[in-house]
Amino acid sequence: MDFSKLSVDFCAENSRFLDSFKRNFGIKGPIKTKEIALGVQTPAEISGILQYTLPAHLKKIEIMSPGDANEKISIDQEIGELDQWKMAEILDMADIDVVDPKIEIFKNFREAQISFSRLSMENVEELKTMFKNSTVLQNFRIGSVSNFDIIHELLSTHGQPFLDTVEVNRVRTSWFFKIPNDPEKVIRISLFAILMEIAKIPKSEVPRGATILG
Repeated sequence: MDFSKLSVDFCAENSRFLDSFKRNFGIKGPIKTKEIALGVQTPAEISGILQYTLPAHLKKIEIMSPGDANEKISIDQEIGELDQWKMAEILDMADIDVVDPKIEIFKNFREAQISFSRLSMENVEELKTMFKNSTVLQNFRIGSVSNFDIIHELLSTHGQPFLDTVEVNRVRTSWFFKIPNDPEKVIRISLFAILMEIAKIPKSEVPRGATILG
């Protein structure tokens, strides 16, 4: 079956929906869709639907809380090992909190928006290392209420940031880092009030007066 976008909200479905879905598409074969949007409460609901989509065709995965719920979810290894998860380019999990995040499980996405229940300095360093070593990763935006703590730890570890204003008077606090195998680009880690962005940018876009760290 062919869809431009497939949406499934488990809040709107009954408890037997996933079993029915598996029986149906186990017979009909994989779903061909470029985008999938899932309103879920458990990791099993994610893997249960994803495994019936055609990996080579799927470009974007969106995962959110079902209905008006405010859910938290973990992304387990079973999801991370799916070809659909590995081959998709864009991930949007901005509307559901990820608990106990395993950073490496997101390494195959070119772009991602994710909400973490808590972002640690260890997570930030893992992300920086992944971006340095990857030819795939380009831009991650991570929402978290723990950014205030991260700013102080980055100050302690990497010194004074570069401050500028973007969009509508939003102050951006940034640090820049070299990429060993790509002298034409740098990694920019930027913090806003409740958002962290890590991105690869051309070295020519580093503002005058900003320090590029090793």
